[in-house]
Amino acid sequence: MRYSGKFFTLILVGMIIREADEKDADILSQLLMQLGYPTPIHESKRRIQLYHQEGYKLFMAELSNQPIGFIALHWYHAVHHPHLIGRVVAFCIDESVRGKGCGSQLLKYAEDFFQDLSCVKVELTSNLRRKESHTYYLRKGYQQTSMHFVKFLAIDK
Repeated sequence: MRYSGKFFTLILVGMIIREADEKDADILSQLLMQLGYPTPIHESKRRIQLYHQEGYKLFMAELSNQPIGFIALHWYHAVHHPHLIGRVVAFCIDESVRGKGCGSQLLKYAEDFFQDLSCVKVELTSNLRRKESHTYYLRKGYQQTSMHFVKFLAIDK
């Protein structure tokens, strides 16, 4: 079953996938903390709102009516590529349920979502310290095709 364009729920082996809303801010903050990104609840609410704009989606995964993960998506046209590109911006399954297939289902859902948008590829970035994640993505058919460089800039607050 594929994404149909509006709010959508998918049930796979007891897991529900749906768009995030503001009530998910607390669990989103907890999951971001598991990734090493402390995020206050008010900031998670703001980010959930941002992901309701065109070109972005934030999906939550639930088991037994409890959110257990999220995947943040973005799609765009690159000046150097003729087709739409999908990007997994962030992805986390709660530590307590990892290894049970929930992440695989959520990632497959995202890939199907991108395919329905006619994206020709999915890209993602994984921190160098996340060795298990690198193995996971390689097993899922992803390839390392480039290096990612970052320069942090000072900003006025």
